[in-house]
Amino acid sequence: EVWESQLPHILHWMKREDSMCKKTSPPSSNGKSSKKSSSSTVMGIIVNLATAVYTVGFVNFRIVEIVSLIRGFPAQALTTLVALPVISKATTKLPWSLIAILSMAAVVWITDDYVLDPIIPSPQQDIVVVITGANSGVGFETAKALAQYDASSSTVTVVMACRSVQKCQAAAENIRNSQETTTNNNNNVIIPMQLDLASFDSVYQFVDSIQETIGDRPVNVLFNNAGYVPGKVETANAYGLDPSFTTMHLSHHLLAELLVEQNPRLRLVTTSSATHHICAATAWPILGFFMTNRPGCIDSDYLAKNIYSAVNEDKYIVAKVANVLHASEFSIQHTESISVAIDLGWVGTSIQPWMSGKVTPTSLGWMRSASIGIYPMLQAILQPSFDQQEQRNWSQQGGVTMDPLGKTNEPFSFPWWSGDASPEKMKQVGKELWTTSTEILQKHGCTVCQ
Repeated sequence: EVWESQLPHILHWMKREDSMCKKTSPPSSNGKSSKKSSSSTVMGIIVNLATAVYTVGFVNFRIVEIVSLIRGFPAQALTTLVALPVISKATTKLPWSLIAILSMAAVVWITDDYVLDPIIPSPQQDIVVVITGANSGVGFETAKALAQYDASSSTVTVVMACRSVQKCQAAAENIRNSQETTTNNNNNVIIPMQLDLASFDSVYQFVDSIQETIGDRPVNVLFNNAGYVPGKVETANAYGLDPSFTTMHLSHHLLAELLVEQNPRLRLVTTSSATHHICAATAWPILGFFMTNRPGCIDSDYLAKNIYSAVNEDKYIVAKVANVLHASEFSIQHTESISVAIDLGWVGTSIQPWMSGKVTPTSLGWMRSASIGIYPMLQAILQPSFDQQEQRNWSQQGGVTMDPLGKTNEPFSFPWWSGDASPEKMKQVGKELWTTSTEILQKHGCTVCQ
């Protein structure tokens, strides 16, 4: 009796629910609508997954530019971080993948175009620039840009120093051909020359050849750029030294000493790398536990033993730390000189096999192209002075570093350089590195090294 009394109410409720379902659910035509909805869901998942993967790659390769942007413009960066969630919440109709793509596009525009300062023309005088590793990558693009540089009444002479004579001559011819297609009316000169940084004798011969080639003119700028990533197995060289340390540091040190002897006002520009910051992580309690390198990667014990050993996979990072240490100490040792080590971030070159081919991190927009990445190099080479460094006492404070945005910083000044890898300790390591390098080079005929 109870069920019979409630049955009309139950039937009424079922009819109401059925009508509501018909209103909210689109009519199905043999399952086509259901399939379409399912297809849209799958496509959305694919788009979101692809965007997530692309974002991870973008942040990985652009991390140096992003950190430099935050460090150089903290107020703007903080405002952006606060604004993004608000914008995302206010624009609920926009998918997060679109917001992510627009944000990455904005980072590329800001770092590669908006923030970079215009290059100030060099003084109205002829300058001679020596570039090591000039037949490819950053070295080649820098030589090409300098050759096309309109220096008005002055002339830029670019000496391309390369290990392979054939590759050097081919690169120089390529640049000369590009000069003919530009509208600049300059008299800039390209000179290809051989320099094998694996050999100290080659460095001596190179400097002698420069004097014969350019006459009494001094070298105004030395761009120590050449470098390579050592293989897993590479034995000690004929000098009993680590080959990568010899090529990327000692020979560059020797070349700078020979050239600054001829011109005390030599400007030294060095290609550094963001990878040198990895050496700061070894001083952290947690990360250091998982890493084999010592704090800062270079210390007294390393200089006493490891530079005489075979290469391992970490030696590229160690060489880049040595480059920054050398740049910092160079202006202290040579009081009339200016020295800067430049961290370009990831730049599209051929230093790694996976960076070449049809589909590369550069073609995907993850990396700067070399033609854009060299912009800080051109600033360091051509500008009379650096931002905020006009009153710098170089002989006391030493050289500086420059980030991918062309802004100068004190070496090892990022907050993660602390503890056993603090800026003060790294400065002391730089002096020890200078002493050790000088002693080695003196044994191999350098009479001006001191």
